[in-house]
Amino acid sequence: MRTTIAITALLAALSGCANHVYSLSYSPITKEYAQQLDQVELGMSKPQLRTLFPSVVTRGQTAIGGQQVEAMELSHNYWTGVGGRLEQDQLWFYFHNGRLIKWGRPNDWPEPRELVIRSS
Repeated sequence: MRTTIAITALLAALSGCANHVYSLSYSPITKEYAQQLDQVELGMSKPQLRTLFPSVVTRGQTAIGGQQVEAMELSHNYWTGVGGRLEQDQLWFYFHNGRLIKWGRPNDWPEPRELVIRSS
């Protein structure tokens, strides 16, 4: 009886720790969010990006060429490999004057020449 109670308490405690960080996804970020990433366009606003990725978070700000640039992060955890190991993928979205100017790898801040969005 005590063993059953102990196992039940342990399982309840462990299930309380579960969250989106330990999802059961087996796809990297570019596959998991492929449809949304196809809709990302330079010049879009932060609210437009949040519509595509509600879980995006502000990661930081820096000054580049005397101008403020903000980074937002999309993070995704997934299982990979034989026996499974947890991997974390991240994409950063870089904004200047409230508009997306670049996106890609974390900490790949734009160069001063990238602060201008050119229309074709």
